[in-house]
Amino acid sequence: MTEETGIARDECDAETGREVFWRASSVGLAAVDTGDAELLHCWRSDPVAAHESGIWPRSLTAMRERIERDADDDDRDDFLVLLPDGTPIGHTVLTGQNIVDGTAQVELMLAAQYRGQGYGTAALDALVDLRP
Repeated sequence: MTEETGIARDECDAETGREVFWRASSVGLAAVDTGDAELLHCWRSDPVAAHESGIWPRSLTAMRERIERDADDDDRDDFLVLLPDGTPIGHTVLTGQNIVDGTAQVELMLAAQYRGQGYGTAALDALVDLRP
C-alpha cells in the first residue's frame, strides 16, 4: 500500500473510458492527464520498475505537478498504454523528437501484472506506426 494514496500496489488498475489516439494489435495509446497521477504514482512505486528504469517514485503531489508542467512541453508526449477494453496497463513517453530525422527517445513502463506478455512490443509498435 502506498503511504500517500492508501492504494495497494495490486490495486493500480483502473478503466479510463477515454479516446484512444493510436493503436497497435493489442493496445492503444491515450494522452496522459492530471487525473492519471495516482495511477502513474502507483506504477512508479513498484521496486522492480524503479530499479529497471532508474525512475524513482515521487510524491503524488510532485507527480501531479509534473503532469501539469509536461502538458505544455512541445518536446514531450506522455501516453497511457491501454488494453482494448480501456484498462490502463502502462505509461510511455516520447522525448527529443526530430520529425526531419524520424527519431525520438522512448520510455516505457508497464504495470507488473502485464509485463512479459508482448504489450511492451505492441506499445512500441503503436508509437512507431502512429496510425489512427
